[in-house]
Amino acid sequence: MTDTLIAPSGIDLGRRPPAMGRVFFVAATGDNANNGLSPDTPFASITYALTQCATDRGDYIYVLDNVSANEAAFPIALNIARIHLIGLSSEAYPYARLVADTIDNTLEIGSVQHYEIAGFELGGGDNTVACINSIPGLATAGRAWIHHCSFAVLLGVLACNDGIHIENTFDWCMSVVEDCYFCGSAVSDGIARDGIRIEGNATRSIFRRNIFRQVQGSGIHCIQNGSDIGVIQDNIFRVPDAAAGEAIYMELGVGNAIIVGNRAGTDDAVPLNNPYRDSSAASPNQLNAWIDNQNSATGAAAINIAPAA
Repeated sequence: MTDTLIAPSGIDLGRRPPAMGRVFFVAATGDNANNGLSPDTPFASITYALTQCATDRGDYIYVLDNVSANEAAFPIALNIARIHLIGLSSEAYPYARLVADTIDNTLEIGSVQHYEIAGFELGGGDNTVACINSIPGLATAGRAWIHHCSFAVLLGVLACNDGIHIENTFDWCMSVVEDCYFCGSAVSDGIARDGIRIEGNATRSIFRRNIFRQVQGSGIHCIQNGSDIGVIQDNIFRVPDAAAGEAIYMELGVGNAIIVGNRAGTDDAVPLNNPYRDSSAASPNQLNAWIDNQNSATGAAAINIAPAA
């Protein structure tokens, strides 16, 4: 028999073969003295639940509700390979909320491979940190799967800098970010800089079917060391229209990506700035393939537009 738990959008995030790994539960009313093996006996914090998991065993942690106040400190260090961290939906809300204090990242990725993060409404600390951040410095933590999360949709919470931030020299290869919502704001809450900011290496990574609403910097921003991106596909952007590249910005040396089927728009009938920007090489010889990307305009939309240099 297969164990099944239903999470955001009715998607079965918990289907797994028998005996693949242990399953732990965490809840706001939990107690770390419990065994954590049932929704009736949950742990109180994700941090403690992680101490009960083993590397490469495929353990699951199901978070039943907002346990932010139960965490002893932020960021929560995700440093176990092949771990699944899943926020479960409730009758009141489709995500489990997880919000850092005002000075820290919420989740911090360590030097591990193969992990899943899904089903959370994530808020960062102040505007110097991110909802999900990699550890600083040289490390390898690829093959991530981040999906069905909401970033910074938290009224009254201070803005975080980025939704996902991969530090310089950090190797984040073959990761996937899909079906997430990144919320920016021109006021005090939301994402103040980039939705996904790749400063390290993200070779063959895939970013698809995400929504970026009014992110103040760029929705997806790949910087010089983030070379050899795989695919940026079918994302939707509502941009502030203050500068070129607010939807997707590929900087110098970021090449080999397939950028296809993305749609960007603004409140302006005719956007003043190109939402796509590629500085990977001297225009018009970009290192990336731009295919059928769309920009809103008066009347019909402009399709397959050339990115700004």
